[in-house]
Amino acid sequence: HPRALPLTLLTFASLDDQAVGLVRAMFEQRTLIGFDISDAARAAVNVGDLKVQLVSEYASPTLMGKVLRIENTGASPMVISEELIAGNGAIAVTISNPNLESGQATAAYVVVPTQTLGAR
Repeated sequence: HPRALPLTLLTFASLDDQAVGLVRAMFEQRTLIGFDISDAARAAVNVGDLKVQLVSEYASPTLMGKVLRIENTGASPMVISEELIAGNGAIAVTISNPNLESGQATAAYVVVPTQTLGAR
């Protein structure tokens, strides 16, 4: 099917509204005007019974969005909480399927203000 047109986040919208728009664009795999998109998947890291991999990043002067692939590598079902995924400074977190059976994977979308990245 034809490639979707790029989206534009309204810079005069509230930070929360911009974050929601960024999560939507990441979920729909749409380009966003003013964002550099890196689709080079990084090596997965194991965090307890979870395997977490950065799949893509959306970067602008004000917001950074991350698409994560999260897999339950443990033997038991697991509930993935937003707090577990969010990290410091996250203003939006969405998890496609927070209830993972053993061996199941899901996507998570995290948005942080770009200014907080330099403070780390």
